[in-house]
Amino acid sequence: MIRYLILTIALIFCAVPATAKPMIFGISSANVYGAIATHTQEADPHTGYMLKAVPTNSKAAAYTVGTDNANECYGGIIYVTSAAVITACDGLTTGMNFTVITVGAIAVSVDPQDDDLIVLDGTALTDGQAITNTSTAGDIAACSYYDATGWHCSTNSWVGP
Repeated sequence: MIRYLILTIALIFCAVPATAKPMIFGISSANVYGAIATHTQEADPHTGYMLKAVPTNSKAAAYTVGTDNANECYGGIIYVTSAAVITACDGLTTGMNFTVITVGAIAVSVDPQDDDLIVLDGTALTDGQAITNTSTAGDIAACSYYDATGWHCSTNSWVGP
């Protein structure tokens, strides 16, 4: 009974227009979806974080991540459709990350810059040494800034030299 009384009092003191949108935890669903759809290049009004579209690119030849779009170095996805060497972003900085995905059973290598190394699935390689997939369709290498010396790449069984 007390719950109904509190609810009734709350409804009396909260004038809600008939056109009001439903609220979930104080955020209207229209505002949430609107923020995602319309603030893709601006700071999110609730968190202050930048929301950006994930840059994707399809390549059929050798390519250096970040050449076509500098934002590829910050979350980009490179789909590789033909045997190729994909070179990691230059100027390694905190926050950089990219993913390479093969489309087809092709041989693809991810090559760091000469002065950077790759930590391949937990094992550090030497500066400048590339990693190569097993030529299986859908191979993935997710590479992220590890420290000032290089990248950490998590893969589905890529190999070093």
